[in-house]
Amino acid sequence: MLDIQSFNNALKAKWVQRYLDPNNKGKWKLLLDFFLHNHATTALFSGNLKPEDVATLEIEDPFTNELIESWCRLKFNHNPPSLSRTSIWYNSLIRITGKPVFYKSWSAAGINIVSNLLDETSSSFLTFEAFKEKYPVKGNFLQYYSVVTAVSSVKHISTSPQTSNIESLLKSKNFCKSAYTILIE
Repeated sequence: MLDIQSFNNALKAKWVQRYLDPNNKGKWKLLLDFFLHNHATTALFSGNLKPEDVATLEIEDPFTNELIESWCRLKFNHNPPSLSRTSIWYNSLIRITGKPVFYKSWSAAGINIVSNLLDETSSSFLTFEAFKEKYPVKGNFLQYYSVVTAVSSVKHISTSPQTSNIESLLKSKNFCKSAYTILIE
């Protein structure tokens, strides 16, 4: 029997797939851009948000909110396969003051995944001085330490990795069918 709510979420996620497609030049994308102007859409859609955390984004348009919630239902992964490749921004596992975080200036400087905060030789976190030397961002020690501490807390809960099929799903010709199958599991 058809699960209407999962089917509805699959259709909404299809909108996000079309939005992310660089070959799709539809003018309707401007509407989403308008409602998401306070957010970096690349970071938002590549993040790891729980659907419940979408409300913290304070998006005015209910439909855009529902699109993002549906996308998050497909994409959220409790145990990322690799911490070093995990997105820092819009990640429900990486929280500061109880919310997923996004620092626009850090993202613009190329700090987007956990490995950007790691020392390449020792695989430990960069010191604050090394971080300031490597990245031209305005930020203080408290901001840096908050992000490092939040990322460190994820290390302790990532015990059994789950695989994410989002890349293959995005390229799928039968996106809705595949998304529906994932959502009803």
